[in-house]
Amino acid sequence: MRASSSVALLLAGAGMGLATGLGGWIALVAGVLSQPLLALGVAGMDNARNTSRSALSLLALWALAIVLLGAAASAPLASLLRTGTLSSALTLSAVVGLGLLGLWRLWPLWNGLEREGGAWSRQGPALMSEEASAWRGLSVALAVLAIAAGVIALAWPGLLDGTMRWFAAAAFALLAPALHWALQRVRPATVDVDTPVSVADADPEPVAAAADVPMPSAPPDPAPTRPDPAAQAVVLYAAA
Repeated sequence: MRASSSVALLLAGAGMGLATGLGGWIALVAGVLSQPLLALGVAGMDNARNTSRSALSLLALWALAIVLLGAAASAPLASLLRTGTLSSALTLSAVVGLGLLGLWRLWPLWNGLEREGGAWSRQGPALMSEEASAWRGLSVALAVLAIAAGVIALAWPGLLDGTMRWFAAAAFALLAPALHWALQRVRPATVDVDTPVSVADADPEPVAAAADVPMPSAPPDPAPTRPDPAAQAVVLYAAA
């Protein structure tokens, strides 16, 4: 991907991010659509990617994450705005915490798709590796959660109104590319692939060398000893 294409993607993503200032469903759709554009624009600054396939995978991933987090936080957030009780705040905090833990466990998926592109299935080995719970994955989860929370806050009716929503949208349009940049700079999870060695692929030289080594022969049987006549005479004399 050329630098001009990357800049165009970044500008388009930033424009979509700024459109979240309109609020409501427009903010939700614009916030979701801006994420693959920003991710591909940031990634294109480093190397070429399969943009068509990566865009679809990233769009589906970000849409799923934002919709699920929004659905999980909808009830406690609405209760908090309506009543302002401590229990609503604690429930919302618990939902955010569980969402963060889930994103932390899935961080190789976001990191892999934004760095390498391709389909979700390519990240399966990384998700099953021991490094799926690495501490550096927490920074990826925090970046994803911050972007998703920004989209949900800008789209939620009555949460931000008027000038404050447009200031928040401008801050979101500026900070989202930086969060994508930080997400892609995290070292990906290491996949350990243990390839078993079959008997046919084993090195035949040790076997051949072992076959050439002569086996130790059994010691010869001792020859039978003949009785000494003088000793027999002494024994017979003593017995008499």
